[in-house]
Amino acid sequence: MLGVIILQSLTASSQTDTSRFEDPNCKTTLPCHVAKQIAIDLTEGDAAKATLVETEALVQQLETKITLQDSVEAARVQKEKIYNDQITVYKAQQEEYQKVTKKLKRSNKALSIGVKVLGTVSGAGVIGTIVGFLLK
Repeated sequence: MLGVIILQSLTASSQTDTSRFEDPNCKTTLPCHVAKQIAIDLTEGDAAKATLVETEALVQQLETKITLQDSVEAARVQKEKIYNDQITVYKAQQEEYQKVTKKLKRSNKALSIGVKVLGTVSGAGVIGTIVGFLLK
């Protein structure tokens, strides 16, 4: 009987397992290393969520920047097209100017020859008239 009393006193006074966490509201017990790993995972998960939020904000800023750059590039392409159209119009105007100038020079030359011929004929006519009056 003494052996039973000694065994009872040893089990009654022995320390409970310190590697287990017991919640009075919960009927489940976890080993200490599992509880520590859960705490680490929860902390890392919270940090990961915060990093994800920051990363998503940076991605949104980058998308906005890309959209802005695309619109700037589109405007530059439109300007370049307008400039090229203007150059084409100026070239066409220059060609037309050269054609008209060439025509006017030929017309002027023809008129100059006509004036010289008319002057010669007029001069001959005047001389002929004078001679005609003198001979009468």
